[in-house]
Amino acid sequence: LGGGAIFGLIIGLVVGAGNINIHSASNLNLNGLASNHNQGGDVVFNVGGVFTNNVGANSIDLGTGRFIIYSPDESSLIANGLSATKVYNANFEDTPPSVFVDRKDRFIFADKAPLPTNIITQNIRDNISRANRQAITQIQLQNSQEDIKTQKIDNETSTETIQDGSIAKNSSCLVALKNSAGCVL
Repeated sequence: LGGGAIFGLIIGLVVGAGNINIHSASNLNLNGLASNHNQGGDVVFNVGGVFTNNVGANSIDLGTGRFIIYSPDESSLIANGLSATKVYNANFEDTPPSVFVDRKDRFIFADKAPLPTNIITQNIRDNISRANRQAITQIQLQNSQEDIKTQKIDNETSTETIQDGSIAKNSSCLVALKNSAGCVL
């Protein structure tokens, strides 16, 4: 049924019996009230492009009925005040209105549900944390290698003591001495 539909533009639609099913392969603009109030039937919009509600929150008057809007993805739905339960990864052919036995209004999107912001944020934190752990491990490894080099140098030095203000060498320390009698640990 396309009563009032002109090239993807619905000016207003009032039906007194049954369900209203409107299919558009491209964009669809709702510029007037869509009403099925007397019968309480469904109003179903199956849109291949962008669905734009130019009327506002009360653009669809259903009485005891419900509206279902099929859209490619959330960015293709300009609800302008309409609110409904969101369903993802579904389309009209595979998930027709009869599948939903309750009377809830629905926005049905063909694409998969986006990740919630808190999950995206947690993934970012996990990646940063993993990168930080890798950096810390790398620093610890470098420090450990430097400690090994220092220990090797210390072990290769002699135990002699030089007394005239020079650097004293000992098997366990390098100490700058000035006018001292020797290296004391």
